[in-house]
Amino acid sequence: MAGVDSWRTCLNNQKFVKNLAENNSKDSKQKLRNLAKSLFVVYDSDLYVWDSYACHIVYFNLKQLLLEDKEKQERFQTLLCTDAPRFDVECLVFNRTGNYLAVWGQTGITVIELPRRWGKYNDYEGGKQCVQCKSLNVAEHYFAGHNGVRLLTVLWHPGSETDSHIAFLTSDNTLSIYNIQEPNIPVQVIKLSNAPQDINQSPTKVSFPAVLGEYAASFDFGPPVTLKKKQRPYTKTETASVTVWPAYIVRGNGDVLVAYTEVSRGTKFPLQGPLIMQPPAEDNYGVDACAISCLETTPTALIIATGEGRLHHCLLIPAQDIEDMTLQSEASFAESSITNSTKYDHPSEASIFVFESVELELSLATGRVDPYEPVEEDFTCPIKIIKDALAPDRYHCLHAAGVHTVALPWIEEYYQQYFLSE
Repeated sequence: MAGVDSWRTCLNNQKFVKNLAENNSKDSKQKLRNLAKSLFVVYDSDLYVWDSYACHIVYFNLKQLLLEDKEKQERFQTLLCTDAPRFDVECLVFNRTGNYLAVWGQTGITVIELPRRWGKYNDYEGGKQCVQCKSLNVAEHYFAGHNGVRLLTVLWHPGSETDSHIAFLTSDNTLSIYNIQEPNIPVQVIKLSNAPQDINQSPTKVSFPAVLGEYAASFDFGPPVTLKKKQRPYTKTETASVTVWPAYIVRGNGDVLVAYTEVSRGTKFPLQGPLIMQPPAEDNYGVDACAISCLETTPTALIIATGEGRLHHCLLIPAQDIEDMTLQSEASFAESSITNSTKYDHPSEASIFVFESVELELSLATGRVDPYEPVEEDFTCPIKIIKDALAPDRYHCLHAAGVHTVALPWIEEYYQQYFLSE
């Protein structure tokens, strides 16, 4: 613990950290208290922080904290955007190879291409203090024509061979995939509901389906699935296959849908769900789901978070392990946006087993001093789930009250007991 405190103190004493705190303190006080942002990201040993006041990125190598030379220890670089975001930034997301950084907020996405690195310390452009970075806006035409639409989740597509495809979920119940090489032409658009949408509806106006929790709240990609092409009658030739990436989408009412995505051909697949959750619950495990994350574990674990601070740790159970298939077949493709069959066999639908539910303490308020003070409603706020890059069975919860780290040691025990025994 002493080592952690020393590392944290050393980082907070850096010049760029003090500048960030001073420049953004006034802006932070004006924001909503229940709004949590993720304005920094760590890639390998590199720290990237978005400066909302100056609209640029501050880059710092964390290994410099180990240096004894104070001048070298405080070296940092400023990464400037050729086309700075014209929206309030809420999150930073790196692609798999680390050459593109997506900066997004509720009304836009800007992708920053990081320049080449060289020199003694492997800095950008040899160590210049200020470095110009090429940036571009993704789906700019779409957001310009849909004033009432808000971004909910932005992720890089794991199935992109060029690592240049970005997927995002919007408040109009649409999952879209774009290639940043053609930033205004969608590769794939998946409608998650057949209900008509008012593209110019004010974001402050709550619709009736939103009250019922029928709008998508968040999504995450699961492990890839291989689908075989449907074999023609009276033929014995081997059929081709395609690898698709399932996107697990959670609605506000707790329902989980599955949208199969494929970026090379743009093939459309039926929408699955809602997936059956076992054991069943009257409230469907909460009616204010706000985030979902698919951990890279064996078996696959799903984390569903609610605005009240509840975390549901679930396991994806394959269809062949489900005893009662009657109920499952009735729910499969019940809300598909595609009525005609595709060229490929329909993937079998899994079910969700809720292993445990935990509750976070989101409110930091102490007891009331005045006994006659009216009791306020329970504190609620949206939660962002961030996967741990080193431990697949661990994740972090980011919210307005702070950060929680959650570990799931039972996943390894479950794997040892049920999978290795077979």
